[in-house]
Amino acid sequence: MSSPLPLSVTIKTVAAAAGVSNPTVSRALRNDPRISVATRERVKAIAAKLGYRPDPAMSALVAYRRRTQTAGNYGKLAILNAWNVPEAKLVFYFKQQLRGARERAEQLGYQTELFAVPEEVSAQKRLSRMLAARGIRGVLVGPVPLQRRELALDWAPFSAVALGYSLVSPALNYAANDHHLTMDTLYGRLRALGYRKIGFYSHLGSEQRNRHLYLATYLKCLLLDGISYDAAPPLLRTDSGESDPLTWLDRHQFDAVICGYFEAQSFLQKLAENGREVPRDIGVAAIAVPLDDNVTSGVREDLAGMGALAVDQLHAQMLQGERGVPVTRHSLLVESHWCDGTTVRQVGVTA
Repeated sequence: MSSPLPLSVTIKTVAAAAGVSNPTVSRALRNDPRISVATRERVKAIAAKLGYRPDPAMSALVAYRRRTQTAGNYGKLAILNAWNVPEAKLVFYFKQQLRGARERAEQLGYQTELFAVPEEVSAQKRLSRMLAARGIRGVLVGPVPLQRRELALDWAPFSAVALGYSLVSPALNYAANDHHLTMDTLYGRLRALGYRKIGFYSHLGSEQRNRHLYLATYLKCLLLDGISYDAAPPLLRTDSGESDPLTWLDRHQFDAVICGYFEAQSFLQKLAENGREVPRDIGVAAIAVPLDDNVTSGVREDLAGMGALAVDQLHAQMLQGERGVPVTRHSLLVESHWCDGTTVRQVGVTA
């Protein structure tokens, strides 16, 4: 004779054991800040002891109903802008990330609103309180400028995800371009096209914002090719304008150069002014070629896809009640793709 199936442990069971209402249990298990920390921890401990497991289908239904209710702003995501400029003047990669994030949020039933982040710590704390008072529970942190790599909002009431690598503190979950694979793709494609000595020219601030991931992978590629640092030192310009890419190019006799996108544009202009033809005399491949540029060879990042992926990650955290700064940070990486352009030689053409 088979043993009887165990009775399922429901929210009602946990509520009865904890001496609280069903909604209190539901909110406590979702880390809802409207429930005190002490009550949340006590309810979670009782639920764990009883062996409570949520029904995934029911959780999804409850989340859907919360997002689509007409009262309040429970269906709104805040997107933080720390650049101190209006949206129309944001850097192009943030604009594309915004587009992808908004489209995905709309598909999931969320509204979005862009909020400027003040510089003063006290004003950032006020922004936190204002967002929480409006019932906003999800925060997407846009890429931040180099001088603002730490934000001091109160993160406890929110599920939060960052875009890109630039935010240093707090250590939020983030979605970003796979910079390591991007450099591997660039270097490998140039080698396949017959280039043998490949330089790297970018901006120091950009490398700092991106945790030197492009630089690190470039140096790895040199090492695997048996090329010393002294034979192919990267050129990282600063805003002082002291670096001269043509002098660097001639000194080290590169036949191709990988550049940050803005460096690629100025480099191409200097080459033309110096009477050098691209790609006959030198190949130039850029990182993060914009969608509207069909001339520059290089890799195109899926910036809109990154924004969409960040919203998916944020949505999952909100459903699971994951709020505040995570104990262990998770990342989701998006792959870049090669675009041919006209600034490197074509397949099968060698010097």
